[in-house]
Amino acid sequence: MVKLSAEIAEALQSISGQPLTVEVLGSDRAYVLVDSAIHEAAMAALQREREDALIREGLEDIDTGRTQPILEASSEIRAMIVERLPSGTAGWNFGNGQIRHY
Repeated sequence: MVKLSAEIAEALQSISGQPLTVEVLGSDRAYVLVDSAIHEAAMAALQREREDALIREGLEDIDTGRTQPILEASSEIRAMIVERLPSGTAGWNFGNGQIRHY
């Protein structure tokens, strides 16, 4: 953790929860300081938005018929796993929707 200068600490106290932009001397970079609770809430909202977008995409796939029966998908996944196994991998059973070693 970095200790803030007196100037930045005073500025943070004076803005009462609002973001504070801090410029780096000798650089064109700037950073925004916010209360950790605000940052966590923003990150949670961003995650929810990403999840909502994925759900919308899935629903659109269903609406447009871009789906696959589960048994067909399982068979394809099993086949991809088998293709990636080293040759001569004995003792593996890929039947009945399960992957077991015996």
